[in-house]
Amino acid sequence: MNYGIYIAAAVMIAVIAAAMFIITAKRCNTRVYAMIGGEYLLIHSQRVSARAHIIDLSPPEIGGKSDEFMLVFSKNTGRDMKGRPVKIVGKDGAALEQDISGSRHFRIISNEKMEEYDYDDQG
Repeated sequence: MNYGIYIAAAVMIAVIAAAMFIITAKRCNTRVYAMIGGEYLLIHSQRVSARAHIIDLSPPEIGGKSDEFMLVFSKNTGRDMKGRPVKIVGKDGAALEQDISGSRHFRIISNEKMEEYDYDDQG
């Protein structure tokens, strides 16, 4: 029997699985919105995990846009980070630390406080 086809198929499956893992592991799971002109506009996306749990709002292209921000964590990130702290570095260098409880939406105003944001998924 010719086993070359089976070996090639197994190698292709392994390569595809590895590529899917790498793409999934590097995908951004947190979105940062800034209040600009009376509405929240997406200005930054990044990956947050238990090991890398810092969101930096200090770069000028992020922090210079507004004094009010909203963080939206993906559904899986909200579940995985529940009870773990997330550190937000504000544009003045001050750091806020917030435990993720049940909400996936947080609002930051003037680098002073971070509060859960009531967001209605219905619209």
